Amino acid sequence: MFFFEALQQGLCGPHDGIDEAIQNLHHYGIDWDDLADEAIMHHYNHHNPDEMLPIDHPHTNQPSHLFLIEVPAFECPFETFKRTFDDQLENFSGGLLSMPEYQSRNMATRKILWMRALDLMLSIV
Repeated sequence: MFFFEALQQGLCGPHDGIDEAIQNLHHYGIDWDDLADEAIMHHYNHHNPDEMLPIDHPHTNQPSHLFLIEVPAFECPFETFKRTFDDQLENFSGGLLSMPEYQSRNMATRKILWMRALDLMLSIV
């Protein structure tokens, strides 16, 4: 589950300490090495014939207006002291893994799992 990953690895993404100014939004995120690779481009053009446009073509799929989406800071509900955090995370993980809903792929059962996980977390904190 994402929650465990965030607790163990920390958050990653646009707010992980890198304050990057985007110079050219039109070309942001383009892998220039792949675009220069003839084998990759041949494969891409073969399977996407409707999208065979030169890179400097004025037509793009860029929206006319970009929205700012603010994501609040994630605060871990467990204690931040290493020993206490590890104990709380171990209790939470063990409790979660022992729930019968954990093995289910049914989304209604997964919803119950999330509710029970929240109750478990609140009982540990």
